Amino acid sequence: MARERHHGGYNLTSLSHGVHAVPEVLAGGDVQELWEKGVKEAEEAAEFHRSAFSNDE
Repeated sequence: MARERHHGGYNLTSLSHGVHAVPEVLAGGDVQELWEKGVKEAEEAAEFHRSAFSNDE
């Protein structure tokens, strides 16, 4: 895993991703869904365990 670099309060990894993503989207590319860290994993876990809480067999 790459180490995130910070400079002057900015996360340079996130900043560089945004710099490349904006023109790509403006040129008609797909907008990626935004997630806070851990939200995707929590939703996947909830979906996996959901059947344990339903009446369906």
